[in-house]
Amino acid sequence: MCSKWLSSSAPDHVQIIEIVFPIVGHSFIPPDHVFAHVEKDVRKLECILRPEDYLEIIGTYSTIVRMGSDCEVLNFKSGMSSVIKDVGSWHFQFKHCKRFLIQRSKEIGNVVIQGEVHYTNNLGVLKKITRKNKKASDLNPEVLKTL
Repeated sequence: MCSKWLSSSAPDHVQIIEIVFPIVGHSFIPPDHVFAHVEKDVRKLECILRPEDYLEIIGTYSTIVRMGSDCEVLNFKSGMSSVIKDVGSWHFQFKHCKRFLIQRSKEIGNVVIQGEVHYTNNLGVLKKITRKNKKASDLNPEVLKTL
């Protein structure tokens, strides 16, 4: 999804995306703080019978976006195999990486990706993961219909 966005929709000043997967239990990100407030309010209630009760509590601490009505849900998985190589044939081992760098390629409409097993070192190489004669911008996910 990030490759498609960076290759076709991102503003020109955005040249690289860095995705970091923090160590489990060592992240103190804003959603953790919100979740603590929601959890505290849920415990105060004796019984929750309707899903709307959860939405009311969550809505006091955050903005609720309903998938399918407030935003489209796209099926990236369906068209992925015709554009992106299988993960096993990438130039790095995906499962060992803690950090990914996705950068615009010199080839218009494409990106290069680097996977890193360390948080601070850049030892990997930026290479394409698209199939021959394909670009990241060729990804055209279909809109999923909601129930």
